[in-house]
Amino acid sequence: KLIRFIIDKTIEVKAPASPFKSGLEFNYKPDYMALGNGRTIDFDTYKIAKYEVTYKLWKEVYDAGKANGYKFSWEPPTTEVKKEDLLKPIVNINWADAVVWCNAYSEYKKSKGLDFSPIYVKEGTEDAIKDATDFSTLTNSVSILINKQGIRLPSEVEWEVAARGGDPTKPEWKYDFAGTNEEAKLGEYAWYSANSESKFHRVGEKKPNSIGICDMSGNAREFCFDFIDYAKPFKQEGSVINPLGFKAGAVPSRVEKGGAYTKEAKFLKLANRSAIVLIPAIEENGFRFVEAKNTRPFTYETEPVDCEVEEITVGNEVFTKDKLNTLNGTTVNVSSTPTTIIVKYPVASSGATLKINDGTPLSFTSGVVTTTVETNKKTNSITLEVSDIGKKTVSWSFTIANSNGEGGITPPPPPPPPGP
Repeated sequence: KLIRFIIDKTIEVKAPASPFKSGLEFNYKPDYMALGNGRTIDFDTYKIAKYEVTYKLWKEVYDAGKANGYKFSWEPPTTEVKKEDLLKPIVNINWADAVVWCNAYSEYKKSKGLDFSPIYVKEGTEDAIKDATDFSTLTNSVSILINKQGIRLPSEVEWEVAARGGDPTKPEWKYDFAGTNEEAKLGEYAWYSANSESKFHRVGEKKPNSIGICDMSGNAREFCFDFIDYAKPFKQEGSVINPLGFKAGAVPSRVEKGGAYTKEAKFLKLANRSAIVLIPAIEENGFRFVEAKNTRPFTYETEPVDCEVEEITVGNEVFTKDKLNTLNGTTVNVSSTPTTIIVKYPVASSGATLKINDGTPLSFTSGVVTTTVETNKKTNSITLEVSDIGKKTVSWSFTIANSNGEGGITPPPPPPPPGP
C-alpha cells in the first residue's frame, strides 16, 4: 500500500487567477523559451505526478494495456527485475511508448471504476491511439480530447510551471533549479553528474520543490508533449491558452526537460530545453504524467511569417516588393563610394531591425532605414538581413560593383596645394 501510494501520487497546479507573463529573464533567445517571452499565458488546472513514472507503475499499466489491445515498441526484460530497481524511473523508452502508455493508464483507471478515458486520439476522431509502432499517426495526427478526464504527458509550459512552484509571484518562480537557486545546494534536490555515481536512483530520495514535486531536476530526463524547433520563435504578443508549442512536421522533435543523472548542473536548469525525435529509445529518457480534464482547447503556436519588406533601394536601383526576389545574386553598378541603401518596412516597429553585413542593427522605428555602406572595391559583397520579433528573418545577398573602385583599397587623398 505504501508503494502504491508513492508511485501514484499527484500534485495539483491550479489555473492562474488571471493570464500572466512569466517575468523571467534569459541570456539566450528569450522568445524561444516557453516562459521567456512576451506572451500572456493561461492554462487549466491540472495534476502532475509527484514522481517520475517508475518501472513498477509502468509494468503494471503495460500488462493491463497489452491485455486490452495496446501495442508497445519497447518490451520489458524477460528476467525478473531486481527489487531495488522497481522504484527507479522507467527509462530507455521512446516518446511514442509514453503517449500510448498514458492512454493505457487512463483505460486502466477506468477499469477500476474511476471517471477516466483515453484522451490521445487520432486527429478528427475520438479513436484512442493504442499502437506505439504506428509512427505515421504519432508523427502527424495526435490530438487531445477536451472535457474528458485522462492521463497525458505535460506540455512544456505545464512542466516548467510545476517545476517552478506554480506561482509566478513567489520567489522560487525564478529559481534556476527545481527547489533551489543555489548550485551549491543542488545535490540536496537532484541526482546529477556530481553525485549520481553514473546511475539512476529511486524516485523521491531527494528533497522536493516548493509544492512537493521530486526529481524535476536530474535523475531521468522527461518527455513533454510539445514539438520543438530551435529555429522557430514563439509569438511575442497576445494571449495563449493551454499552449502546446508548434504542430509537428514530418520528422518531429519533442521537448525534454529537467536534465539527467549524467549531466552537469547547467543542463539541469529549468529553462533548459532539449529535443528528442519520436522513435529512438535513449537510456536517459523517462517521463512523468499529468491528470487533467481540460475545458478549453489547446493552442498551437502559429508558424512565424516572414518579415515583409516593402522596398529596397541600392544606389539608383529600386527593388519594389514584387521584385525583391531578384535582388539575391544580382550586381548593382555604382561609380562612387559610399553607396546609399534605403529599406522600407510596412510599419514603424521598434522590434524590427536591419543589419548590413556585420554592422550594428538599425531599428525601423520610423518604418524606413536609410544608411550608407563603403563600396570602395571593384566588387563589394553585401548582405541585408531584416529581423522582427516573432517573425522569420529574411535576407538578401548581392554585389555592388564600383567602376572606380581600387580593388578594395581607397586611394589616399591628394596632397594639399603648396602654400603661398
